[in-house]
Amino acid sequence: MATVKNCSSLWSDIKFKNKNNMKPVHLTLISRLCMAVLAMLGFGSCENLLRCEYGTPNSDYKIIGTVTDTEGTPIEGIRVVVPYTGYDYEHGYPTSDTLYTDVKGTYATPEHNDMTVAENGMIFEDVDGEKNGAFLSRTLTHEEVRNATHQQYKKGDGHWYSGGYEYTVDVTLDKQPQ
Repeated sequence: MATVKNCSSLWSDIKFKNKNNMKPVHLTLISRLCMAVLAMLGFGSCENLLRCEYGTPNSDYKIIGTVTDTEGTPIEGIRVVVPYTGYDYEHGYPTSDTLYTDVKGTYATPEHNDMTVAENGMIFEDVDGEKNGAFLSRTLTHEEVRNATHQQYKKGDGHWYSGGYEYTVDVTLDKQPQ
């Protein structure tokens, strides 16, 4: 017949005495087995938790576009910021894309893998002053970016990965009042 033991007697079963000098010895084998079981259950580490959660749908995306004035003229040197595009695990901080429009007013972000596209929207700022004309800043919400024209450029796997999408976000900036 099995007997029920209290916690202190259970602990004495987990530790045993070294017969030579009667000092307690921890069972490293049991510790290692427990770590192995926890690792198999997914409790091994909290590292990379933000980047990739098991069983979470994700996709690749990139954003391209052109920034123009109200007359349709491309604007060079506009700073385009896509806040929080991921996480730098090596240094331990969130990352953002900061781009500048070229002579044709175009910009393109690198490819990102995430659950949502431009989760915190996008910011367009004139940072060169009067060089190309002075323009008011503009902020787009996540919904405005998500509802922009987009096309799939990479097929999904039919499971959690839904493929790659390219969003075209063209923006018109108003000139600053004089």
